[in-house]
Amino acid sequence: MEAICRCDMENKYEIYNVKPHTLDPKGSQLFAVSEESSCSQRCFCRGPARGMTIKILHVSAGSDKDGEQFLECIKPCKCVMPLLCCNRPQMEVWNVEGN
Repeated sequence: MEAICRCDMENKYEIYNVKPHTLDPKGSQLFAVSEESSCSQRCFCRGPARGMTIKILHVSAGSDKDGEQFLECIKPCKCVMPLLCCNRPQMEVWNVEGN
């Protein structure tokens, strides 16, 4: 989709249980991770300056927490000057499980 319309899309990831020494090393999926950010943030604020919210959800099959969010990471947009250590970006991590 990104190559067709030349726009940057929000990132999505899947985290799997590792099973070494098997035919299926990927194992079962544990978490789903999705990014929330505006189109302008993705296009004009590259690297550490870019603000975003990352949501991490349980997706373990058979679990009573399937689809439930448990972590939220918030990184605000910051103006970052190269080679200067002031105003470094920080990410806040919140446990939102059971809220």
